[in-house]
Amino acid sequence: MRTKVDIGPASKSTPLLEEQLRDRVTSKQKASKAYTDTKRGAQVPKIKEGSLGRVRKPFHIKKGLSKFYTPARVMERAGAGSFVLEDGSTLNASHLSLVPESAEDIITGKPADPASVPEPTKPPDDTCRPTRVRKKACLAEQS
Repeated sequence: MRTKVDIGPASKSTPLLEEQLRDRVTSKQKASKAYTDTKRGAQVPKIKEGSLGRVRKPFHIKKGLSKFYTPARVMERAGAGSFVLEDGSTLNASHLSLVPESAEDIITGKPADPASVPEPTKPPDDTCRPTRVRKKACLAEQS
């Protein structure tokens, strides 16, 4: 390698030395990435191919309006933290939010699985409730 400081002739590097240098650089980069990821608390995205994701709208959203665009299906993984949606756009996982499974059935139009739907609970009977213990009024005792 030559720098602006070099005065003498360029060193003759062999392919073996260049390969060792590349290996050393990649190992140092991996170590630096691992250190930074642990310090920043980086997490692997839980988004999978084929799942529905919502894209968050930028800027301020007025009260009563949705903070997300309509859900789009994730087609493939483009990188470590980026995904390609069905409309062709590539987004980082920080801009995506998974659609809950219960809402996914409503959006796609599938009927809900009857085993997963909880049974409605009955309201408690009033006869089972204990009665409240009350103190007698102080005025009633004096007269």
